[in-house]
Amino acid sequence: MLAAACIAFVIAAALLSLAEQRALASLAGLRGPLWIAEHVALPMGRAACVLLFIALAYPAIYGLATAPALSAVFSIPGRLSAWANLLFLAALAIPLLPAAERLREIILPIQGLLGLAMLASWLGDTVGLPEIPLLPSWATLGFAGACIALNLLARSWLYRQDWNHGRIWASELLLLLMQLPVLVVYGAQLGHNFKAATI
Repeated sequence: MLAAACIAFVIAAALLSLAEQRALASLAGLRGPLWIAEHVALPMGRAACVLLFIALAYPAIYGLATAPALSAVFSIPGRLSAWANLLFLAALAIPLLPAAERLREIILPIQGLLGLAMLASWLGDTVGLPEIPLLPSWATLGFAGACIALNLLARSWLYRQDWNHGRIWASELLLLLMQLPVLVVYGAQLGHNFKAATI
């Protein structure tokens, strides 16, 4: 299940990156539509990729073989909309912050961690374990920091290459793909917390 979710995420990320490259090229010089594409459509597309991955990877993303169905976790009214709205609103609001464009390598993993933490919290409520620790461990934070640094270095190298538009596509694809290791490691930490709480 986790492998299938990773494959689906890679395909969705590749398609989104290709769409981004073509959209930005076709909208060059059109300030209004270009701003909407960069600050609304594309951030929401990235958030949708993360939501898709988490939903497809559940419950394996937490290292759990069995767990209540997502329909049971979201059975309380408002949960599903709150979960989606958090990621979509964050995707819309964060790019408006000063220097946000230069911090996307940090911002995107944070969105994914929030989505995983919310779902884990509601899963804990569903199975009678409401006090599951949600804060990332120092090891998880260190791993996330290493992934962010690697992403920054790799994308900086890509932008220096003479690949015309290919470097833009590869850079944006890498931006999305480098979220996967962080989400998997944080999900495994949350799963360990679930297992520890049941001992």
